[in-house]
Amino acid sequence: MKICITGANRGIGLGLTKLLISKKHQVIATTRNKSNSNELIKLQKNNQKNLLISELDITSETNINFFKESFQWDNLDILINNAGILENGTLSFEELTIETIKNAFEVNTVGPMKLTKSLFPYLKKSKNPKNIYITSKMGSLKENTVGKYYSYRMSKVALNMFCRTLAIDFPSII
Repeated sequence: MKICITGANRGIGLGLTKLLISKKHQVIATTRNKSNSNELIKLQKNNQKNLLISELDITSETNINFFKESFQWDNLDILINNAGILENGTLSFEELTIETIKNAFEVNTVGPMKLTKSLFPYLKKSKNPKNIYITSKMGSLKENTVGKYYSYRMSKVALNMFCRTLAIDFPSII
């Protein structure tokens, strides 16, 4: 299978990359800054046939277009939108800035939407396409019982709604 993972330089993205290349899938692992992705680079040295690292800033339309233009596959089986940002949870409502909110939406909601739209033609060419968004329990209205994390929570709720709407509009893409 051909799989693209955003935010693959650490955490969940790196873990998924390790798992998927161990199962011999072809993986494009993206990171905003390749020079700060030592573990991913080390992983590529041992898996040059299955792992390609690509710099990608999902907040940049220009960067997304360049990524699409340099895309080397005719189809994409799985797109894993994992890249995300979490603001400082100790910020009170009074300390929260509109810039913090805009940044969270750009990274957690709009960026994955732009990348999905860009790579959608490749997903549609797959026999069994999957479009995955890493979200959070913090994006649940019902489960929010402790407050704080305004921008993160709001951006993940919006991502969840986008994902749900896309699933209804394109039922053939899981």
